[in-house]
Amino acid sequence: MCIRDRIYAVILGHELNSSIALSMNVEDFPDIAADPNTAYFYGAEFAVDVFFYLSGFFFVFIFFKKFRNKAFGIKEFFLTFLHRLIRILPAYLVLILITWKLLQFIGNGPFWSVIIDMLQQNCQNKAWTDIVFLNNFFTKDTSEDCIGWGWYLGCDMQLFLMMTLVSIVVLKHNFLGKTLLWILLITSLIYSYFLALNLGFSALGTNSPYFSQAYYFPPWTRGPPYILGMLVALWYIEEKGKITKFFARSRILQIISSFLGLYTMHYVVAFIKPMLRDPNYYSPEQSALYISLSRTAFVAGMTAFLLPGFVGAKLLKNVLGNKFFETTAKLNFSTYLIHAVIIVWKDFNSRSSFFLSFREVFYRSLTTTVFSFGIALVLHILVELPFSNLEQILFRDTKKSCLLYTSPSPRDS
Repeated sequence: MCIRDRIYAVILGHELNSSIALSMNVEDFPDIAADPNTAYFYGAEFAVDVFFYLSGFFFVFIFFKKFRNKAFGIKEFFLTFLHRLIRILPAYLVLILITWKLLQFIGNGPFWSVIIDMLQQNCQNKAWTDIVFLNNFFTKDTSEDCIGWGWYLGCDMQLFLMMTLVSIVVLKHNFLGKTLLWILLITSLIYSYFLALNLGFSALGTNSPYFSQAYYFPPWTRGPPYILGMLVALWYIEEKGKITKFFARSRILQIISSFLGLYTMHYVVAFIKPMLRDPNYYSPEQSALYISLSRTAFVAGMTAFLLPGFVGAKLLKNVLGNKFFETTAKLNFSTYLIHAVIIVWKDFNSRSSFFLSFREVFYRSLTTTVFSFGIALVLHILVELPFSNLEQILFRDTKKSCLLYTSPSPRDS
């Protein structure tokens, strides 16, 4: 189970950025920025942290299910990494091909040549960084990259490799491994705090050209939600009986947990509302503390909200486990890959500017979502499924325990 609308939140945030770039009512920007509802559009970026959290959770959940009583050596590590590459790289390469070579032929609006020239130049120079999952180290801003939104895949791959090694320690020495995870989590939070304080980042992170490169892209600052997901998975695996018994005592406990989780997520997003009217509302220390803790707090709140569903709260479980959401979840990865291409095609192919408003961004994001899922279905059928079947043929004689699947945007969760 997971919060199934996270991919829509990603699309909403990117649609907002594109709409701002092409809007005609520039004079309304201060009023729009000061609107308290704007905070919820900024909050869309926490969707990425949910993906990190779920990647960490399902990685540990599957890892320990398969290797708890079996050896995990170099062979298993190589096969696990190879399995991940086969699941991710083919569709990713198709996306790079579309962005670099094919996109230029399907548009001709007045803004089209500008965006196409930029994308082709970026892909010419930096496509290799996307292919080797190091793009988040070689760009200062997403506008400099071939696949600007692909920084997440690079960061997630790096966390996957690092945390696989830590998970081996947990397998062999449970207490030592979990202690190491807590040390990594706390160290990252402390580092993020002093980084934000020294570089003077506002809580929004929009006041510095170094925010993306120094904080938003690196795995050592984006890792806490991933690590927290791992710790929650370990806790759930080891204490499932006690957790189930605790929540089974009373429906009130389930309601309290879900309410506190929902309130925490809302508070994290709503915290920035005062800054929309006064950028200096919070002190540098408060802003640094928010940057350090907000993403981890958001996914912790999500955990509390979902926890009753893990242990049998029927209403929540039925909603989140609905067949429709299970089906669309399988397309999440391809949808994430293709959605920004759809935004570029749709927005920059237009022959007029946009009137920026919340309603306009909402409608445009819905259109992008529908198109993205449609194209994602084609990618899934023509690229993902064939390579998945090829993998099964190639590793038919390999024990299933050697193959571990963790999705960059949890489509099978």
